[in-house]
Amino acid sequence: VWRTSRDLLVVIRASDGIYVNANPAWADELGYAESAVLGRGIDEFAHPDDGPAIQAGWDRLMGGASVDDLEVRMRAADGSYRTYAWNVRREGDFVYA
Repeated sequence: VWRTSRDLLVVIRASDGIYVNANPAWADELGYAESAVLGRGIDEFAHPDDGPAIQAGWDRLMGGASVDDLEVRMRAADGSYRTYAWNVRREGDFVYA
């Protein structure tokens, strides 16, 4: 599923919000190689206006809740934006989206 999904999938370190794993859909959908995604923060690919929603979702996750259908406009490598609805869960030290 990780390799074949057309959905963007990512693993994020809960302690600092840094991407530690990304599936191949990032290249297929947004034009970013995995190496361009890893080590970046949760808001680095998002539209600046979506920052407050991302922060509110992150705060809910860190409080123990799950986040469903968080719509975020993600910047593609060509500079355009595409909207994705994220479902996000925290499991221990990692966040899965």
